[in-house]
Amino acid sequence: QPWWTTLAVFNALGIGMALPYLVLSLSPALLRRLPRPGAWMVRFKQLLAFPMYGAAAWLLWVLGSQAGRTGMLTAVIALIGLAFAGWLFGTTRSVERRRWIASSAALALSVVALYWGAITVRADSTRYRSERRESPSIVSTSGTRPPRSTGDSLPTLRYSPRALAALLARKQLVFLNMTADWCISCKVNERVALKRDVVQRALRTRGVRYMVGDWTSRDAAITEVLDHFKRNGVPLYLMLQPSTKRYMILPQVLTPSMVVEAVHKL
Repeated sequence: QPWWTTLAVFNALGIGMALPYLVLSLSPALLRRLPRPGAWMVRFKQLLAFPMYGAAAWLLWVLGSQAGRTGMLTAVIALIGLAFAGWLFGTTRSVERRRWIASSAALALSVVALYWGAITVRADSTRYRSERRESPSIVSTSGTRPPRSTGDSLPTLRYSPRALAALLARKQLVFLNMTADWCISCKVNERVALKRDVVQRALRTRGVRYMVGDWTSRDAAITEVLDHFKRNGVPLYLMLQPSTKRYMILPQVLTPSMVVEAVHKL
């Protein structure tokens, strides 16, 4: 989006956050309508931890695509160590005798878990990326199969500048999907649009090659494409036609009809 749209969005967020305090400061009588403080506040605070656990689970899944299953297991072990350190600190706070020993042990365990986890996951990520670069250029489509999908999925080609140039040189139509595992809108678009039978059939019928650029762990070649089209992030959907060097940029929120229409237009 242009800068003024982004600025308007964040201004609206700021106004929305400040509005309750502004209203209460202008009308203090409204304070009487608020719920009374009590034990429910503690329970509510504890309940809000579970969405955070969900976010942690999602981020572990993203880490799995960056560092493989070994890296994800390393992160889980480090988190268990961190959780144990937190439990140890919490259970020994009320113990007056030698409390500092338990607190020091909890702190040391936290540091060790975080340091070991960070170093090991980094090494796992480097090794996993190296293995992926050596894997074949044709990859399977990620994610679960969408509902009402009966046809065979279109082969997915891994993006590289050389592979794209070779396809265009052979006069192939190319649908380029720049995506990342941490991009929620990318995953939604893949499920509700790109993996639908009607879209797969349209691409196959018109001889369009489906190519995916995975920006999960950042990639200089993909970043160059994003910069070329004045984008600072994913998703980016391009329909490329080599004969006239025409291309079409699709919206960041897709429907099956949008993709099919773009295929027919080119």
